[in-house]
Amino acid sequence: MDEAELHDVKEDLEKKCAPQCAHLYIVYQDCAERIAGKEEAHCTGQYLDYEKCISHCVANHIFKSLK
Repeated sequence: MDEAELHDVKEDLEKKCAPQCAHLYIVYQDCAERIAGKEEAHCTGQYLDYEKCISHCVANHIFKSLK
């Protein structure tokens, strides 16, 4: 199998899990809008909460797709 035939299942699962974590993405977007232009502020916590949700969802599905 060459590189052109390889497919990353994780990317598909991340897209599949996005709706389940949409509420956290909205919280992150709201934070980003609220702090726009403020150099000292950040939304790292909100972003990490969203990524944790995605990762947890993906982890529940990824091993089912491995051979």
